[in-house]
Amino acid sequence: MRTQNWSRAPSLLVFLVLVLGGGLVVGYGSRPEDPSRVLPAASTPIKGIAQPLPALEDARPMPPVGNPAVASTAEAAGPAQLLTATCRDLESASSLDADAVPVVVTYMVSNRLPRDDVSTVFTLDRMRKGFKPAGEFNRIWGPKGITFALAKIRACQFTLDASVNESIGIPDPDTGNFFQTLFIPTLKAYNTRTLQIGGERVDFHGLDLYLWQKMRGYPGYGVRPRFGLSEEKSQRPDEPREGRAGGIWMDSRCTKLDNMDTCAGYFAHEVGHFLGLCHCCRLGTGEGPPLKCFNYLTADYCESLLVNESPRDSCNIADLGKRLMNAANAFPGVSTGSLDSVRIEACEVVEAQAVREKVLRLGANGVKP
Repeated sequence: MRTQNWSRAPSLLVFLVLVLGGGLVVGYGSRPEDPSRVLPAASTPIKGIAQPLPALEDARPMPPVGNPAVASTAEAAGPAQLLTATCRDLESASSLDADAVPVVVTYMVSNRLPRDDVSTVFTLDRMRKGFKPAGEFNRIWGPKGITFALAKIRACQFTLDASVNESIGIPDPDTGNFFQTLFIPTLKAYNTRTLQIGGERVDFHGLDLYLWQKMRGYPGYGVRPRFGLSEEKSQRPDEPREGRAGGIWMDSRCTKLDNMDTCAGYFAHEVGHFLGLCHCCRLGTGEGPPLKCFNYLTADYCESLLVNESPRDSCNIADLGKRLMNAANAFPGVSTGSLDSVRIEACEVVEAQAVREKVLRLGANGVKP
């Protein structure tokens, strides 16, 4: 506290007030911060908006897009929401292929780290080309009769709760309780509900793909939607069958893993999870407890998988490492046309087709139980 201009205050009372007051200020100001809550300072073609993606470096508010899951960002947040966002459309399709699973691509751009703009990696042009019938994101599932078509591209500027250290990446959904506190609430609040197609607003029954600059552990995570009691088969006893949203998160590191672009392979692998598939093998060679899988629609969709019943084989055994749903999940060369190291079993295709049919009929946002 500055006192040099108070030289005409000889009173002992004034002196005591100043000393005690200063002590109170110093005492309050020196209270240590909780380090866990300290956030470091931020250091088919598509017709629509033709200009390139605008720079998102300023955090001015943007109006919500379309018909969101909730009326406003504030309502979406709620008391326990770790992420809030405002979104806007960049491009929209003029029509949709009835046989393809429509995809809404969302660039997730941080208000605190605006220069980490994932759209500079997954460019608009790459997304347009990649989701064409012969594009990189259809190279693996396309020959199996499951294709994806770009329906819309949007950008969402988001803010994470201060308790989450964003500088080290977005938390992996399957660590801690982030599946229930971050992943599912984000899908519930920001998954696409409707689309404006050819002057008509239609319900969106497809896949929401969220693209981040960096996730903490691995560059992809996919979860199958739940379709409600009347549409679900028997699940694990500890997992209720009420409707629940599904979707895929990916980050930009798949463009340079071991100096190779593996994004098309990662996308196809996470699509497998979105369509009800589990890992066919596990990492490492040591025996361990059964790997829990909650994405399946039919528990015994592949006889050799033995979901939740016995330890799965190591991905190093035989040619398990060549299967799309191996836990190692690294498929270089897919973007440039090589499919030599990617295999999908017939039983996996049957399961994926069953979930695809439900997504096209019911959507991926959960339905009433």
